[in-house]
Amino acid sequence: MTARRTLLGLCWLPACSAALLLAAPARAEEGGPCLTFEEANQVKAPPAAAPAKPRPPAIAEVPAPRPPAAEPRAPGAVPQPPPPPQADAKDRIGPAELARRASPLQVEQVTEETKKEVERLVGEYFKALDVPAPSADEKARIEKLVAGLGAEEWAAREEASKALVKIGAPAEPALRQAARSSDAEVASRAKEALNVIEAASRKPTLDELKKYPQTVWVVVQGQIEKTREAWTRANAAAAEADKAGRKDEAEKLRAEARALGGRISELDRLYWLVQDYTRYTR
Repeated sequence: MTARRTLLGLCWLPACSAALLLAAPARAEEGGPCLTFEEANQVKAPPAAAPAKPRPPAIAEVPAPRPPAAEPRAPGAVPQPPPPPQADAKDRIGPAELARRASPLQVEQVTEETKKEVERLVGEYFKALDVPAPSADEKARIEKLVAGLGAEEWAAREEASKALVKIGAPAEPALRQAARSSDAEVASRAKEALNVIEAASRKPTLDELKKYPQTVWVVVQGQIEKTREAWTRANAAAAEADKAGRKDEAEKLRAEARALGGRISELDRLYWLVQDYTRYTR
C-alpha cells in the first residue's frame, strides 16, 4: 500500500511541475506573482454550459382572408361599327356593267373568215406606220426632246414626254430607237410615249383587232415565223456576198435583214397591244 502511494506521488509531481512552468511566464508578463505549488495543484474545471432555453411551440400560419368575389355584371351593349362611306354616283357600277364584268369572256372561233379579216386589219395597221419623214427643224426638235427623256429633273423628263406625244406619228422613228436605249428611264418613257401615240392614231384598227384575240395570235405568230425565215435567208445571202467580194450586194442584203428584224419586233408589239387592250377593257 505504501509503495503504491509513493508511485502515485512520483507520477503526480511531474504534472504539477509542468503546470508551474507553463503558468509562470504568463504571471510574469502580467506583473503578478508566480503560482505556488498549492495553486498549481488546484485544477479548475471549465464552466458548465448554460441550459438551452425551451423554444416556444410553433404557431401555424393562418392565411389572410380573401375579399369576397365581385358580383357579375350584365354585359353592356356592343358598339356598332361606323357606317361605310357613301360612294359618289360616278363611282357606282350599274347592274348592266356589273353583269358584263362578271360574265366570262367570249372566245371567238378561229375560222378562215376571221383569219382574212385579221390579215386585212394587220395590213392597215402597218400602212399607218408609214408616216412621212419630219422636216429638218422638226427632226432636230424631236432629237432634243428624246434626249430630254433622260434629264436630271423629273419635271423636264415629264415635259419632254408630253411634247413627244403631242408631235405624234412623226416622232415614232426616234422613239423606237430610244426604246432600245441602255438608259432604263429613257427606254421606259419612249415605250410609253409610243403606246400612247399608236393608241390615239390607230385606235380604230386596234379596236377592231381586239374582237379577235385568238385569231390575232394565230395570224401574227404565222407572220412572225415567215418573217424570221426571210431574215435568216437574207443574213446568209449577205455573208455569201461578202465572201464573194460583192460589197454592194452584201450591204443591200444586210439592210433588208434589218428591215425584216424591225418587222418582227413590230408584229410582236402589235400582238401585245391587242392583248393589253383586251385585258384592260375587261
